[in-house]
Amino acid sequence: MSGTTVCLLRSTDTGAPVLNGVAGSCVAVLDACLKDGYNSHTNPVFTRVGSTVTVTYATAHGYAADGLSKIQVSGCVETEYNGIFTPFNVTTLTFDYTITGTPDTPATGTRITKVAPCGWSKAFAGTNKAAYRGNEVTGTRLYLRVDDANPHANGSLTAKMVGYETMSDVDTGTGLFPTVLQIATGVWCNKSDVSSSAAKEWLLVGDGFEFHFFMRHVANCTIPVYRQFHFGDPCSEMASDPYGCLIYGDFGTASSWPYTNNETMNIVSAISTTQGGHYYARAYTQTAAAVSAGKIGNQALQNNLSIGAGGLAYPAPHNNGLYIAPLFMVESSIVRAQLKGIWQPLHLRPLGHGTVLAANVSPIARRLYAVRTTYSNSNNDGETHLDIDGPWR
Repeated sequence: MSGTTVCLLRSTDTGAPVLNGVAGSCVAVLDACLKDGYNSHTNPVFTRVGSTVTVTYATAHGYAADGLSKIQVSGCVETEYNGIFTPFNVTTLTFDYTITGTPDTPATGTRITKVAPCGWSKAFAGTNKAAYRGNEVTGTRLYLRVDDANPHANGSLTAKMVGYETMSDVDTGTGLFPTVLQIATGVWCNKSDVSSSAAKEWLLVGDGFEFHFFMRHVANCTIPVYRQFHFGDPCSEMASDPYGCLIYGDFGTASSWPYTNNETMNIVSAISTTQGGHYYARAYTQTAAAVSAGKIGNQALQNNLSIGAGGLAYPAPHNNGLYIAPLFMVESSIVRAQLKGIWQPLHLRPLGHGTVLAANVSPIARRLYAVRTTYSNSNNDGETHLDIDGPWR
């Protein structure tokens, strides 16, 4: 499947794995979102009229009625039916999608549908541990190692996330980022505020190069407030950037209010500034050893360092518009890359959590999915917009 296909996966989907305060739950979510997909069905009926395919099931398929999750189709003898598609006209027993070509109808073969993953592989596995890498051959294909075996001795509230340039097994690699001197405990994924099987909300959006993973791990917030983890290759400003792989996330636990050691949902005020928990595998010069980085956006119009937490009136009074800005990664006073799939609204939480702005009114002509996020100790801090259509590059 194409490494530029963008997939959105959510905890509210039928068949989605559970994120909680139990060892291994983070690995289970990443397995499903990055490489496996979920909610698989075998041998529904595929019929075609023109370029529109209708898929019909004997019982409820459970795919999201909003059509935001892409569906992967495989096993059809008539290969034009196979691939990753955006469903529409979703009902309890059917959905439609569009294909090219004029294959015979109905489709034959052992036909399988499922919520599509982002296009990554699990290179190595261990007990509640995993190492992932993107499948896109034009990317860096550096490794994300996840230790979800209670690495911080806090009752499995967190998972440890680090990058490696090379790996030979799930516990062994070279080119660690961040290094032990930078963050001995690695970047943290805060899964839950309680050591129990209580489910926590999450969503993940990504392609074959990079992904953004959001989790609502604290239950005592009165509204949905999400934290973020990122791994992969933002779109480099350089002609060649073989070590341009970026990891960022929390750099400590925040199992209760207020949050601490969290800079994932803010920007910096100058290109010379770095942020805790943000690391490239190597400097832009490609010399060895991990380096700190920072996110920069449009502080002048937003007038706040927390993404989507102030600035312009919404809707804009002069044109009824929404203003958003791209986010760039800076390192050593240079702009190294643009983060893909994630945008900074220049208003105070303009859409509201979970709202989808239609492509025909979006500033980038893509559907934007709003996520309520927080930087520090406010449960009403900001908002981030995700491009759920792509392609991002």
